[in-house]
Amino acid sequence: HVRILPRIGHTLLSIEERWIDEQFSRIGSFTSPEQELIHAAAYQREYRRLFGEVHFDAVINFEGYVRFWVYTFATAPNSHKIIYLHSDMRKEQEERFPYLKNIFLYYHHYHRLACVSPSVTAENRIKLAPHYGIQERAFVSVNNLIDAPAIIEKSKQPFPHTLQTWLEGAAGTIFVTLGRLSPEKDHAKLIHAFHQVVQQHSQARLIILGQGPLYQPLHQQIHQLGLHQHILLAGLHANPFPVLARADCFVFSSNYEGQGLVILEALVLGRPVISTDVVGPRGLLAQGEGVLVSNHADALAQAMLAFIQHGQSPSSFDPQIYTANALASFTQLLT
Repeated sequence: HVRILPRIGHTLLSIEERWIDEQFSRIGSFTSPEQELIHAAAYQREYRRLFGEVHFDAVINFEGYVRFWVYTFATAPNSHKIIYLHSDMRKEQEERFPYLKNIFLYYHHYHRLACVSPSVTAENRIKLAPHYGIQERAFVSVNNLIDAPAIIEKSKQPFPHTLQTWLEGAAGTIFVTLGRLSPEKDHAKLIHAFHQVVQQHSQARLIILGQGPLYQPLHQQIHQLGLHQHILLAGLHANPFPVLARADCFVFSSNYEGQGLVILEALVLGRPVISTDVVGPRGLLAQGEGVLVSNHADALAQAMLAFIQHGQSPSSFDPQIYTANALASFTQLLT
């Protein structure tokens, strides 16, 4: 039931419009209200070039990070305009994407800012509403959907060949984490925590699935700590679910998140979860679905040691109830 409308051609801007657009991209602000009106009018013309006179009841920018589409969708005439906020966006702007300042200035054009967890909604409302002319009621919570049957089915496939010796012959507890090797995931903190774990449990193993810009520093850290027989940087895998299903415990070390979709995937597969108590995971695990710990290496280490010694109570997470609630909140978003 999906129709794809391709973008063809290029955005047509006058000399003045292009100058304003380039200046806005460079400094992250408009120098006058007139500049903002000219900028918005240029992208409204681009919207009409792409979609003509077609009327859409709702326009949803699900991706939320590309300036061109944020500006263009913001100008949709007579449509209910929605944009997704997949993380603590101020944190994203400060630590990863400085250009998000430009996007923040367009948020007030959208009727709803859909945040992917209640804790993220609260953070974005506090950090963005007062500074960018956004009404607080525009921030709403809409959980991400998950396809639980597909996750379970994929988890039944064979292990990747390169991981068989780590998974099939392991005598100790296997921890696993999934995520891009980038600063906000803070795998370095997790590696330091696991260094403490192996001092007491030498057969414990940690598999880190994912690829990213910090691969080499993390690889070096593992070898400097003498953990190359205990921690495996397993790289990127199209289907990580067989590994996740085999692991004894999923551990998450992020400094901030939107929701932490991989936590949901671990819960679907019945894996015990340990996570830092940060925005996103807090909303998923606060009712006892997993263990939340302070955001530092010592706390992660103590939680992993406690799991090895005592295990973890079964989670109350129900994928069907979660999915039904997520669909209901999405439907409400459209009204």
